[in-house]
Amino acid sequence: MANMMAQGLGFGYRYRDNSAAYLNYVTERGDLVTRDGLTLGHKTEVTDRMSVYSEHRFDQAWSAECRG
Repeated sequence: MANMMAQGLGFGYRYRDNSAAYLNYVTERGDLVTRDGLTLGHKTEVTDRMSVYSEHRFDQAWSAECRG
């Protein structure tokens, strides 16, 4: 069983009653993979039941090589 640890940090800013921008950073460390990711996004609430998202995600990942 592989061990995995993840941590994140986020910031959000509501600039209208129905719109917000956000920035999130996540880092994951495990036995088989290490990943760092940055997400920049925007959310608009069109109605009470519908929201529209636009996100840009930037990832960097390293995988352990298994042989044998």
